[in-house]
Amino acid sequence: MLELHVEGPNGESRVFEDLEPALMPEPPWILELRPSMATLIFQVFSPEGAALQDASVSVFLRARRTDGNLALVRGSRMSKRTGADGQASFRIADPDLVLFSWSVLSPVGDLLQGDTQPLPSLDETGHGRVVVRFGSRADRIEGRVRPYAEDDDFAQLQFLWVEARGFGEAEVSARASTGADGQFVLHGLEPGTYMLSLPRFPDAEPAPANAGSTGVELRLPAMRTLRIRVRDALTGKPVAGSRAFLYTGGMRSGGLNPFHAGELVGTNVDPRADTVLVWKEGYAVLPLSLLKHPEWGLVDLRANLERGRRLELGFESAGEQAPEVAALLWHHDAGVPPMRLKEADIVEVDSSRGTLLWPRAPSGALVIQAVGEDDRPFGELLQIPAGSADRQLWLDPVGGTVR
Repeated sequence: MLELHVEGPNGESRVFEDLEPALMPEPPWILELRPSMATLIFQVFSPEGAALQDASVSVFLRARRTDGNLALVRGSRMSKRTGADGQASFRIADPDLVLFSWSVLSPVGDLLQGDTQPLPSLDETGHGRVVVRFGSRADRIEGRVRPYAEDDDFAQLQFLWVEARGFGEAEVSARASTGADGQFVLHGLEPGTYMLSLPRFPDAEPAPANAGSTGVELRLPAMRTLRIRVRDALTGKPVAGSRAFLYTGGMRSGGLNPFHAGELVGTNVDPRADTVLVWKEGYAVLPLSLLKHPEWGLVDLRANLERGRRLELGFESAGEQAPEVAALLWHHDAGVPPMRLKEADIVEVDSSRGTLLWPRAPSGALVIQAVGEDDRPFGELLQIPAGSADRQLWLDPVGGTVR
């Protein structure tokens, strides 16, 4: 498992079990930590235990509104390379930002770790390990239990027990009750590794997953049945014929399964990975960290350009025999049949809204160029080299930049 190092103001350190979101089937809540000292330190090691230099660490921070939900309107993405000690640190100037997702790439582009992959499965494949240090007080863990859907009542999150147990221990090391805002503080912890759990929940009607414009992310533990009821964000009525793309599986197995219904049910969850479904503006969005394949991976391009702009996607071969590359485009209102990209092909994509996914060819490179209404290219020409790691890209409709 990942270790959570909590460093105090005087340099003292405590080690805790890294918090994967603690989720319940219904209603969907999440348990989270936030960096109170505004510093994140990632340390990357090779499989042999040596510090790994020049690994690329990317973090995505999102703002928190007063109601406790993650806001999609503001965020910050930062990337750094590790030094000789294998560390990359990020100073967070805004205390309202919380860590939303992160990934670590090795110097050669292999994905070492993402925010949804448990470390034991990576260890079995020979990958390295990642240590995440959160700044906090040395003898406490501060966190919050929050709902996913906007219309969930925070009052339901009061008087929940949060327990911390030493790793491998049966006795509870610390216990705290949540307040009216879902926040909790665990005091008096000794140095060691801990696991957090929510052993008791209030009796409340399950809140439906919100398919509104603010987005909903749902993660379930392994071997659970995923059941999502899709409702209109304004009327609250069930939405029939909704399209959802559910990704299940870990690094060694997985699939992308579409469902078309007002109520979506997915079973056979891979026991080596969580199942994640993200709703945004009535359609499903799959974060990059989930789109992994042991051989060719997936690239997720989320293009939210102004209407009238488009993307030109080209495929360049780095070998004599270039395999076809499947480009799949889904809009918010209807699915678009898959397109096939061959060597030197150019495909125009109406990117006013939608998500574009395509597999990374092992022998070729993808070239992306954004084009404005006057048919003049804007922004930088982005090329994804052959064999590169999974990437997630946005095009800024204002500045015309690709990042």
